[in-house]
Amino acid sequence: YNLTYVAKEEYDISWTMPQCVLCLRLIGLSWDLYDGARMKKNPDSLSKDQQKTALTTSPNVLEMLSHSFFIGGYFVGPQFSLAKYRQFVSPQYQSSLPASPVPFGLKRLGLSVVYMTAHVVGSMFLPELWPITDSFAQTSLAGRLLLLPIWVKLILAKYLSMWLMAEGVCAVAGLSYVSTSDPESEIDWSGCANVKMRRLESAQKFGHYIEAFNINTNAWVMNYVYKRLKFLNNRYVSQMSALVFLAVWHGWHSGYYITFLNEFLVVNFEKDFASIWDKSGRDKQIFSTDLQSSI
Repeated sequence: YNLTYVAKEEYDISWTMPQCVLCLRLIGLSWDLYDGARMKKNPDSLSKDQQKTALTTSPNVLEMLSHSFFIGGYFVGPQFSLAKYRQFVSPQYQSSLPASPVPFGLKRLGLSVVYMTAHVVGSMFLPELWPITDSFAQTSLAGRLLLLPIWVKLILAKYLSMWLMAEGVCAVAGLSYVSTSDPESEIDWSGCANVKMRRLESAQKFGHYIEAFNINTNAWVMNYVYKRLKFLNNRYVSQMSALVFLAVWHGWHSGYYITFLNEFLVVNFEKDFASIWDKSGRDKQIFSTDLQSSI
């Protein structure tokens, strides 16, 4: 935690990443217990997702500690329900895995090392506080515009590295296995993934970043916040409420709220614009004109 830059001059309340992760895990556990009580009274009142995670019995102290502090998901995530974790720790779970998860886990570890190396080496030239240094002030406008995207990628690499490493731990343990009813399908170890690397690195619009970045946490918010506000019958209110929840969860600094407000505006503008653009058929006309002119 950086004590130099805070939102105000007096004591600033903050928390660490593990505390953020634990907060979501315990909130999810509370909802799952609530859904378990609802299931006993009226099973039809639960959605398919809620039926998968609902708990009809309360966890004991050992289960609570194990679920909360499992090394693969304690420091930076990912989130996983206690129902899934109970399956994972059962004696027959490991023997039911279709193959060894070690090769996949080592690949994620390798990617993690690559991104961490990029962050460490790149920070020697463009440190984390570069925008407030004399070097930044002395750089020309063109140089800033060229270097800022690189600086952002180097800062982001730190988070990607930690997520990939945590995913690798969960994969090697077997927790990330996604079961399927199709015996011919490819084995899926992405159950604890928090980032889609190909989609993130090839993103062409803002929506691609939402799909590829922090996907595990986004899925948690979708299931435990957004979908539970369905009774409001307003997609925009549910979306804004989910983003406000994320902002409060991150902390009290104003930058969080500005960031999530910007996300709300950009995502909805992008969806509306894409819908209007597709209906207009202008993209087909443009490509058709370019093709004809090139012949």
